[in-house]
Amino acid sequence: MFNRGRIAKTVVFVIGVLFCGALAAQRDDTRLVAVLEPVGNAGVTTLNKRSVRGTLEECVTKNKEFRAVDRARTNRVLMEHRFQRNGMVDNNKVQDIGKILNANFVFVSELYRENTYTNISVSLIDVETGVLKGARNKMMEGTNPMTIQKLVDEMATDLLDMESSKKQRDKK
Repeated sequence: MFNRGRIAKTVVFVIGVLFCGALAAQRDDTRLVAVLEPVGNAGVTTLNKRSVRGTLEECVTKNKEFRAVDRARTNRVLMEHRFQRNGMVDNNKVQDIGKILNANFVFVSELYRENTYTNISVSLIDVETGVLKGARNKMMEGTNPMTIQKLVDEMATDLLDMESSKKQRDKK
């Protein structure tokens, strides 16, 4: 009367659907972060900029509450819209780019070298509101990529942890 093979297939299918649903629900709780190319003056090398962007992306992927928007997708959108940040960061433009990328947050960073010092600034912007969720700024001597990487990691981790804590408080 009962076809055991058909029942087994149905059970496996239902378990698969439930598992995928659980994964989707878990994934819905994560928030997307777009990492834009760092801005810098003539004294900042390409290696320094790549180090900053890579470190920001790494920090996002280490935190289970966030996912990074694919770099290629971000670059494609920025090229299509000819988005340029020259010196000052325009939060309205960053907000627009974040919306196009379907991101919840955007990381922007700036590096400026003057004489023997490098200033590093990292900001996390809420795409929905355009509000600066947090910013960190560090000054260092020289342009050592390893030191820059370490400082950016500290700043980004702090900003993401701060946002994670805020989300936990808001849930209560």
